[in-house]
Amino acid sequence: MSRRASHSEGVFPTTSRFFYSIMYLCYIDESGTSSIPGNTSHFVLAGLAIPIWHWKVCERDIINVKARYGLQDSEIHTAWILRNYTEQNKIPNFASLSHYQRRYQV
Repeated sequence: MSRRASHSEGVFPTTSRFFYSIMYLCYIDESGTSSIPGNTSHFVLAGLAIPIWHWKVCERDIINVKARYGLQDSEIHTAWILRNYTEQNKIPNFASLSHYQRRYQV
């Protein structure tokens, strides 16, 4: 079947340089209130797209990080990572402590 014939019948050959099928997994999340006036000063909508052939590697990396810190059954929130924890600031040399020492001190 010629390329011209395949296009006229609505069938696109996978070997065509004009046809590429690429799939992505997309995660979209929001923060704040989109209402005007809202109860927050900002509204942020962000997305992350990962090629389907790469998502297993990303998932494995996330599973390994969560396991390293005992968070297997937890969600990870960026706000928790960025937040200033006053109880940690009160512990001398907190940043130099091991994971287990930090948990014991807090």
